[in-house]
Amino acid sequence: MKIAVIGGGITGLTSAYFLGRAGYKVELFEAKETLGGLADSYKERKWDWQLEKYFHHYFTSDKYVKNLAEELGIEKKLFFKKVQTSVYSGGNIYPFDEPLDIMKYPDLNNFSKLRMGGIIFFLRLLPYLPFYDRFTAEGLFSSLIGNTAWQKVWQPLMENKFHQYTDKVTFSWLWARLKKRSQKLGYFEGGTAVLISKLQEEIEKKSKIRFKTRITSIKKSENKWILAAEKREFTADKVIIAVPLSQALKLIQTWKELRDKKVSTWRGLKANSAMTLVMRLEKKFLPGNSYWLNVLEKDYPFLVIVEQTNFIDANKYGGENVVYVGGYYPQEDSRLRKSKEEILGEFSPYLRRLNPSFENYLIDYQLFKYPDAQPIIPTNYSKIKPKTSLISDQLFWATANHIFPWDRGVNYSIKIGKEIAAKI
Repeated sequence: MKIAVIGGGITGLTSAYFLGRAGYKVELFEAKETLGGLADSYKERKWDWQLEKYFHHYFTSDKYVKNLAEELGIEKKLFFKKVQTSVYSGGNIYPFDEPLDIMKYPDLNNFSKLRMGGIIFFLRLLPYLPFYDRFTAEGLFSSLIGNTAWQKVWQPLMENKFHQYTDKVTFSWLWARLKKRSQKLGYFEGGTAVLISKLQEEIEKKSKIRFKTRITSIKKSENKWILAAEKREFTADKVIIAVPLSQALKLIQTWKELRDKKVSTWRGLKANSAMTLVMRLEKKFLPGNSYWLNVLEKDYPFLVIVEQTNFIDANKYGGENVVYVGGYYPQEDSRLRKSKEEILGEFSPYLRRLNPSFENYLIDYQLFKYPDAQPIIPTNYSKIKPKTSLISDQLFWATANHIFPWDRGVNYSIKIGKEIAAKI
């Protein structure tokens, strides 16, 4: 039996790996010349390690990452260490990890700090409960922690991430983010590229990966599926679609038997794009040891600054200091159509507020953009959440929108890829 997998991100790779291991003949189609999707990486000439184009790390509870790493024999390359998370507010950087850090935070009174800390601690103890889905994050969480804590801390974060969709996001999404967070964060020696390369190696032992092959349509002909690319067609007995939601819908929207399966509802779902400006510097950018800096200023054009080399030693990147600046942007945001020079020009006045002289030791920089990176998960999503089976036992799909109630990421992409392989 021949299985076609459309998409070479983590979900597609995981599906192909487990299917190949089970003895199926697999053909994986990737439109680009590299694998990984949102976990794709690149490497500068002097670097020993590759770097993700969009900041990545793992939580201590990411069991699917751990299990797959062990199965692939690279578990010793996955390590965890404590890093510092901070917030930027009113022109100052404040650590925001430990309870003591939060108690020192000047923008909240002691009652607000205790109330917020207690609620977050309690929510982290709870399992997922279906009633979360009925409330917005803005409505329920603000009432739990109080308007002051919401307006000073969480509202700026939510608005910088979801923009005009902030009041639509279900509380389930925010609960999952609070639940998963761990003080120690994980990383692979060599970057996520180590995991992707090992998956590719194992897949290619038994199956075929076709790079630079964009599948533009699929159709059923008797007992076979016909997959059309730009210059040729391919056949398969079963198909897995593992691309972002908007791309997946383009492949399935012409199918009459699928029109009654909420396709119009799914088409109405929204997602924001990811954009990161990756700077290489001769010196550190942030004062202190902050790895992850959440920006609580509403007028800033970016959500986070992630100083990778406050997590991973700069020697792995040729002695350079590597810094991500970016966040998530609506599809219609004009910044998604700007060049790296234009984005640096727009970001620079705000970056100078944190480091007035950073441009004096800027070596180079790259700009990366990825559509459909952050799904907008509305209330009552469990009622419309797509199932992985589109046509029973024949056509399957998996996108970031299938992962609910958890947020998208490598861990749950592995989980859903493995689950689809098991169904076949």
